[in-house]
Amino acid sequence: MTTNRLLLIYISLAVTLMLVLNVLNLRSVSDNNQKLKANLDEIKDTLDKKFAEPIKATPTPVPEAPKEATKAAETLGITKEIGGYITINDARWDDVSIYADKSYTSKIISKAEFGKAYRYTKKEPNWYLISLTAEEKTGWVSSRFFKEITTDKLP
Repeated sequence: MTTNRLLLIYISLAVTLMLVLNVLNLRSVSDNNQKLKANLDEIKDTLDKKFAEPIKATPTPVPEAPKEATKAAETLGITKEIGGYITINDARWDDVSIYADKSYTSKIISKAEFGKAYRYTKKEPNWYLISLTAEEKTGWVSSRFFKEITTDKLP
């Protein structure tokens, strides 16, 4: 019977030790889960902040119309010497380049700002000639980034 008692005590100790180790392991897993959850919450907050900011897109230049097409349009009277007002058509663009000539490769002479109105004196396919009153000069802007507005909608 002594052997049976020793065996029973040994088995009891082994089971108790296994239970203690499992409890310790569960605490460790629980701590790791809490750390993992905190890290995931931090990543989520960072992503929420990043995507809550407005996305600033850089406009992709549109290829220029062939010179023959522009000359044909002028011959047909498509070029208009008129007046009106334009403004940047999308808040994604804080500013749009103003060019010396009606070409994306010409010199950039200034920037048009979102929310401001600009008087145009000439309208051609894909381009407006605008007045830069502060500098007393004119420049060309791509019609792709502008919309015409009436005088009652001037900012």
